[in-house]
Amino acid sequence: CLARRLSRGLASERNLSKMKKMPWTPTRSLLRPQRSKKTSLGKPPKFTKTRLKSYFEKYKDEEDQISPEGMVRLCEDAQVDPEDPAMLVLAWKVGAKRMGYFSAEEFLEGFEKLKIDCPEALHGSMDTLRAELPRSRSEIYKFAFDFGKDSAEKKTLELDIVVGLLKLLLPDNHHTAKFVSFLEQQTAYRGMSADHWKMWYEFAHSVGAEFKEYDVMAAWPSIIDEYVE
Repeated sequence: CLARRLSRGLASERNLSKMKKMPWTPTRSLLRPQRSKKTSLGKPPKFTKTRLKSYFEKYKDEEDQISPEGMVRLCEDAQVDPEDPAMLVLAWKVGAKRMGYFSAEEFLEGFEKLKIDCPEALHGSMDTLRAELPRSRSEIYKFAFDFGKDSAEKKTLELDIVVGLLKLLLPDNHHTAKFVSFLEQQTAYRGMSADHWKMWYEFAHSVGAEFKEYDVMAAWPSIIDEYVE
């Protein structure tokens, strides 16, 4: 799942030892918005920077950033599913550097460009953000590697995050389900390097489901060779 970062963050802050994990933000149970029946959000008002600043102030923590707990409330108030691919697109759009967090700069500058200053505006932006994924898939895929890492210093993306991102970014690719199954069953690799991540995208879009285009002499990473075998 992609929410390991969030789970860790909240667990350390609030000592929630039984927390489960979920996609790019919170979790499937404790952190996922627990919605009672709500009325539909109305049409968003005209964008203002004053409202945007208040929007950020509502969810920020003492470090002047929106952290996992604030992200949960942000999604809940906007009636947005944190597992929606649009949320990953949003993170890409604002240049978020850390999974489950928005810095003040990322939020205020990024949301201003998107004209999002209230829950109604965030809710109303989901279709547009979702539609961006097919058009910008390769760029978002590239962004997701650094975004999904524990820290900037780490060289690999952990396998649970890899699996979640592949399901999110390449759900219809003919290799995704089989590759995910391979990753979950093998024990040799605990993560994917930047090179593995990049080459997998190339492989998935150039080699068909029957591997007819696969060249055993090509310089594919060993993780891909073993998947084919």
